[in-house]
Amino acid sequence: MNSDTKLNNFQFKPYSVLYEQLIIRCRTLYLFVILLAFVHISIHPLPALRRVRNSYTNKIKELDNDEKDLFFVSAYYYGVGYSLYKNQVTLTFIAPRDAHWERRKIIAIRSDDTKTVLEPLQIHRATPHNLCKYVTLVGTIVLEEELTELELLVNGHTAKIRYLPADNKPKDLVVCTPPIYNNVRWQNVLLAAHVYTSFGGHLQTYVATTSRPFFEFLEELKRLKGISVDSFPDFYGKSKLDGIEFGGVTVANSDCLNKYKNHHKSLNHRNSGPSSRRSLYNKMLKELHHLLHRFE
Repeated sequence: MNSDTKLNNFQFKPYSVLYEQLIIRCRTLYLFVILLAFVHISIHPLPALRRVRNSYTNKIKELDNDEKDLFFVSAYYYGVGYSLYKNQVTLTFIAPRDAHWERRKIIAIRSDDTKTVLEPLQIHRATPHNLCKYVTLVGTIVLEEELTELELLVNGHTAKIRYLPADNKPKDLVVCTPPIYNNVRWQNVLLAAHVYTSFGGHLQTYVATTSRPFFEFLEELKRLKGISVDSFPDFYGKSKLDGIEFGGVTVANSDCLNKYKNHHKSLNHRNSGPSSRRSLYNKMLKELHHLLHRFE
């Protein structure tokens, strides 16, 4: 038995030397691959965009990486007739926190009746924290001439952007509320509507999901108080709403600011905290009682 063991050791010894040489050479190859990876990361430190999604037209541009999406929310154009921010376009986006889109180059392609010009977009991160998976980005561009069409160019791919005219009607006060999910913040809407009644302001609210009776309630407030109600787009599906900045508070406030920033001195961002003004609560309860009787 000892002779067999010696024979086996003698037979496999050359192979063990070969395996050892292969491991050494492969280790060198692995180190070289890791070095190339670090060089690539140092040259291209940011992830690639997969698609630019337009929430109004639902056009999707397929690009590279599913986890690094850049979602377009809204765009407002301040034309030549505005006293402030003349010929400026402001855009709101949602992007994954770790994608660092505020450091990437996004090119705006603006077109008028005679020519097309490419200009870099100035991107600023509106989210001040790193607690949520997705953050809000705001982009601005100042144009030399009037705007006809607008596109975004990212990594060689373009996406048409639907822009809306910014609000230019004189307002003493603009109140912005967070998005409403399943009637959760209906008290905010009623309280802010009283702010409009008491101080001559304007209410801008956003609705993500709601029931039909509450929608009719909002329509009644819209008719009686003159409030503005916009739908809040569902970018990621209901299962991922928790990852969008506490239900989209920053997104809604950024959109509201871009829409009404011509009245920046009178903007008021109202959150879901209780108000200390007892008189406003008394008025709110009286109006709620009145409105509920209207639907009976």
